[in-house]
Amino acid sequence: SYFHSSHEYTDASSALVSADVIFRNMDVSLPDVQNAMSAYVHDLAHQLSPYMKTTPSPRHFWLRDFQSFVQSQAIQNHCNNATSFGHQLDVFLNTEPFSSIYKDDIVRDKQGVVTASRTTLHFDAINEFDSAQQIRLLQTQYDITQSQPLNRGDDPSHWNMFTFGPAFTYWEITRIIPQEIVTNICMGLLATAIMSIILIPHPIGFLLLPLVVGVIYVELLGLLRWANLYVNAVTAIGLTMGIGLVVDYNIHMVMAYFECVIPQIQPTAGGDRKIEASHNHTRRIERVQQVVLTMGKSIFLCAMSTLFGILPLCGSSSEVFWSFFVTFMGIVFLG
Repeated sequence: SYFHSSHEYTDASSALVSADVIFRNMDVSLPDVQNAMSAYVHDLAHQLSPYMKTTPSPRHFWLRDFQSFVQSQAIQNHCNNATSFGHQLDVFLNTEPFSSIYKDDIVRDKQGVVTASRTTLHFDAINEFDSAQQIRLLQTQYDITQSQPLNRGDDPSHWNMFTFGPAFTYWEITRIIPQEIVTNICMGLLATAIMSIILIPHPIGFLLLPLVVGVIYVELLGLLRWANLYVNAVTAIGLTMGIGLVVDYNIHMVMAYFECVIPQIQPTAGGDRKIEASHNHTRRIERVQQVVLTMGKSIFLCAMSTLFGILPLCGSSSEVFWSFFVTFMGIVFLG
């Protein structure tokens, strides 16, 4: 398969990643534009060389080969009167091996004007398990692209030159996941606090619930690290879904505690404080017992149904299913 072949031709710790350098919406016949394109490719190849084991410059770059072709005698041997850029490019693309190499790298309209073109960079020194390295590469190429004179001041969606590869999408997700998880947790805790103030008829209750949910989240993150799972798109989904279950389990217990009715013990004559404190302690114990025997049983059944539902995932060889299994096990036993 493709993945077996890529591992065969790369080190065990490295991945074969390709990215296209795209040029669009420019008059590539102008010398200044050609110089800007060559400078952009040179900057990328030079500054991203730590992520390449092969030669830093792209092996095939149509503009570089085209300029060499024009300066050589080859074009004169094919077409003596090819003086315009369009005619020269026609001769170039009809000459082997350039025709086979660059036929899919240059897009021209009906008049022969180049509307888009590309070259390809190969990052074969990228560690597929090193997210920090991938994010550094992504940020470096972004800074290089943004600094180009033809891009400066424009919105990224309108850049004339940019670099993109299929892996960039996943690296961008990896880059934003930590801050998204923190944002989701904070918003979840804020929503929990607001709903607690509205629904729980006691200040201790609505102060305690967000604190407990926050502690459970810290424990879940520790459990993922203990299970050798890293923060990624899969674990982020599990953590985001988990806040609903954790809040559901805990808010029902807290509300049941404050809503259960315990017969009031009449104070003794003389109003002994020790006796009254003992009566209050007894009432709290009775409340806890009533909550455990009523709402506690329902929540226990809910947790057990979740547990039995995810147990088949424990034997899965897929890291996705294993991540969900560990996350929901933590939610059931910690939440």
